[in-house]
This record gives sequence, structure tokens and C-alpha cells, in this order.
Amino acid sequence: MKTEEKENESENTIDQEEEKEELTQELPILPLGDLVVFPYMPPVPPFPPHHVALSGKMATTAIEHAMEADRVLCIFRPKRELSKEDIKDIKADDLSPVGSLIHILRYKTDDEDVLFLAHGRERVQIEEILHTEPFVKARVSIIGNDDSDSVSADSETDLEVEALVRSNDEMFQRIVQMSSRYQEEYGSITKTMLDEPGRLADYIAAVLDLKSHDKQRILEAVSIHERLNTLAVILAKELDLHELESKIQNNAQAVINKGQREYYLREQLKAIQTELGEADDLGLEIDEMREQLRETEIPEKAKQAAEKELKRLSKMQSLSPESTVSRNYLDWLLNLPWSVSTEDSLDLAAAKEILDADHYDLEKIKERILEHLAVRMLKADMKGPIFCFVGPPGVGKTSLGKSIARAMNRKFVRISLGGMHDEAEIRGHRRTYIGSMPGRIVKGLRQAESNNPVFMLDEIDKLGSDFRGDPASALLEVLDPGAESLIYGQLPRCPL
Repeated sequence: MKTEEKENESENTIDQEEEKEELTQELPILPLGDLVVFPYMPPVPPFPPHHVALSGKMATTAIEHAMEADRVLCIFRPKRELSKEDIKDIKADDLSPVGSLIHILRYKTDDEDVLFLAHGRERVQIEEILHTEPFVKARVSIIGNDDSDSVSADSETDLEVEALVRSNDEMFQRIVQMSSRYQEEYGSITKTMLDEPGRLADYIAAVLDLKSHDKQRILEAVSIHERLNTLAVILAKELDLHELESKIQNNAQAVINKGQREYYLREQLKAIQTELGEADDLGLEIDEMREQLRETEIPEKAKQAAEKELKRLSKMQSLSPESTVSRNYLDWLLNLPWSVSTEDSLDLAAAKEILDADHYDLEKIKERILEHLAVRMLKADMKGPIFCFVGPPGVGKTSLGKSIARAMNRKFVRISLGGMHDEAEIRGHRRTYIGSMPGRIVKGLRQAESNNPVFMLDEIDKLGSDFRGDPASALLEVLDPGAESLIYGQLPRCPL
């Protein structure tokens, strides 16, 4: 009896050693950081043989060695990025604990580049690295399948596995339906794998566009229960990302559809207006403004402002209120007399004749005016003086201003300030308001068609002040010589 028991023990030991030898092989190793191959995937879409392109003498040598043997080698994902020098001193700890044994179908080499097609076969782990030159070779052992790779309702664990299978499959189906990256057929293949939880988890991980480190986590999960749990966490996150991506795409599509609808309606409106002889001439008006801008001599700063506003106007619709404000602004900007001025006539004798012809007596006033004109003859770059005429109505204050303009050969502009309460009448309105207009000074310049007219600010003593501002303060800024805004002289610095 003892002899028989010893014989049985020796036979069992021999069988275990033979089985171990079958599960242990010496194979070439390829460290690849961006490729994770799952075993036993069906050769149907999306599973054509893996198309792998590598470069380097070491990879070419490893592939050629594998083709001379059994056409198999192993792929392991390195834990960190490895250089050529690092690979020469590579250790098992530098690679992930679980890799893939692949079967090469065909390959092609070109100098140190290699292109090959392969299928995944088994999960493997490294027992010992044998050498690293001319390629990495190691003794690897095949990781056997978990015994619980079939679902039954006999235990609580099997019920949990079945629940995980259903949950993972449901999340996978929802991801396939929401994303345009995956074909609908991908979801139908899982129906044939519901009784094989391990294969189902590998299939879902291989189909989805997961990050390589997430795929590696699933590859390393040998236990079916652990593999399904790991996959469930990854799928839940992936599902949230796809739902958010779908929401963003729907919102963007709604905006695009609204824009397309508005464009279509505008084109229809243009066609109707053309048929009725009411075609929108905004484009023609913009072209005319551009041509006028090229021909008009205006300061560089004003030119840049006009070009910017023309660009904005070209993107507006002709019926929008903003386009009306923009066109009004450009019309004033382009039609101001930026470079148009009259030539001064500083003949004192002729000026005295004009003053005597227009006004009887008033000798002191006329003498004071002639003194100012004489000073201007001696100092041509002198800023224009400001005269202040005080007196009761009807004594000739306004007519004196007209006479000064005629004597100097300048245009005359009269601005009545009586009863003015709003400082916008001086400064101009903000362009944010519909119907905004420039101030009275700028209007006077356009009316005079000259940038050096004589301004008569009449009834200045009747200026008012209320909640809309103080026009007197705004007028003081306009008349400040430092601002070059004078009764006559340079173009006032009044914003539109």
C-alpha cells in the first residue's frame, strides 16, 4: 500500500511539473506604453488583428526571433517612460505585473522599422528576465482563467457577479447609443457573452476608447469579481463624461441650428425685398463709406476708429438698431471737415472798413478787435482769443461776431445756449443710446464745412443746470485753450 501511495505521489508531482512547464515559456518581451491587448477577442469588428508599428533595432530583432519560433511574444506596459539605455538595464519591477501574450499573424520590416498584425491570446506575468540584448527576453507564466468564469445562482457571490454583469452591460449600451464613435453592432455582441463575465469585461474594455492605464487596470484584474468591479467604476466615469459631452454637443447644435435658421430667413427676406424692389443696400452703403474713407484726409486715430466701425457694421443686419447707430456715427465721422479750412485775411484796413460799415460808433469795441487782429498778424501760431460781449438785447453783440468772421474771411457759426439744461448738448450723447447725436460744437463744424470757423456762443448767461448735468462745466472744458477747443482755431476735441 505504501509503495502504491509513493507511486501516486510521484506521478502527481510529475504531472504538476509538466503542467508548470506548459504554463511557463521563454519569450521575447516588447515594452509598449500605449497598447494594451486583451486575450480571446473575436476577429470581428471592432477587432481586426492589432496593427502595431514600431521602430528600433531591438523591436525588429524581437519580432524576427518570434517569427522563427512559434510566432508568439509578450507585450508589457512599462510603469514609466523608458529610454534605450533604461531598456538595457530593465527589471521585472519596471514593467506592469500582467501583460499579454500575442500571436503574430504577419509582419513587415523596413530597416529598423517593423509593422505587424497580431491577436491577443493569454494573460501572462514575468517570472524572470533572461537577457536584454539584442532584445528583451524573459521567462513568463500564463495566468489561468478564474474558476468562477460562469454565472450561476447558487451563491451570493454569483448573484453579485450577475448583478455586475448586468450593470456593466447596461452602462456600455448607453455609452454606445450616446457616442457617434461606436457602431450600434458593438452593443449587440455582448448578448453572446453574458454567461462569460470575464470575456464580457475584456470585450467592453477593448471596444471603448479608454485610457491605457485604465485598460491596464482591467487586464491586471485576474479575478472575475475584481475585474467587473474595476470596470464598473471606469464605466460610470466614462458614462458621466459621455452624458456631459452629449449635453454640450446638443447645446452647440441648438445654437448652430438657430443661426442657420436665422440665416435662411434673412436670405428669404433679401429675396423678397429684391422682388419688391426694396433690396437691402447696406453692402453698397458700406462700400461707399470705405471709398470715402480712402479719399478723405483724416487723422490716423480717427481713420482707425472708422475702419473698426466699418468692420463691425459689415457684420450687422441692416434692420438692427445698432446698425442705425453705427451708420450715423460713421456718417458724422467721415463728413467732418478734418482737413478743410479757410485762409485768413488779416488786412487791418479792410477789417476796419467792414467794422465801420456794419456798426455805427462803438469805437472802443472796434479798436479792441483791431488790436487782436494786429497781434495775430505778428504771431501766426497764436491760439484764437475769446471775446466776451456783454450788453442788453439788440445792441449788436451777434452782428459783431458776424463782422469779425467776415473781416477774417472765416465761416460764422451761431449757437444759442438759452435754456440749455443737458450737458450732452455740448459733449454729445453716448453711442449706447438709440438716436445718439454729437454735440452742438461738432454740429457747428459740419454746418460750417470748415475746421476754423468763428463760433458765437449766444445767450451764455441763460444756461441752466438740472439732474442731467451742468452744461456750463462741459462748456468750460470745450473753451479750455489747453484742449485746443476754441472760439476759432483748431478743430475742437469733442467726442462723437
